[in-house]
Amino acid sequence: MSKPPSLKYSHAARRLRDLGAHLARQGGGHEIWRCGCGEHQTALPRHTVSAYVVGQIGKRLPCLGEEWWR
Repeated sequence: MSKPPSLKYSHAARRLRDLGAHLARQGGGHEIWRCGCGEHQTALPRHTVSAYVVGQIGKRLPCLGEEWWR
């Protein structure tokens, strides 16, 4: 597994949508996204997504795989 990159919000949201995740709700500076199976969820900040957060999204949404950003 390679180290995750930092991503722009628009790229991260587009990639999540392409993989079947959907926006569950919005609030403050973050959005809550759910994977296609509906069992897992994660927060996505509405600003630049750090490499650490990109890695955490992969762990919190295991349905997408750890290298979901590719």
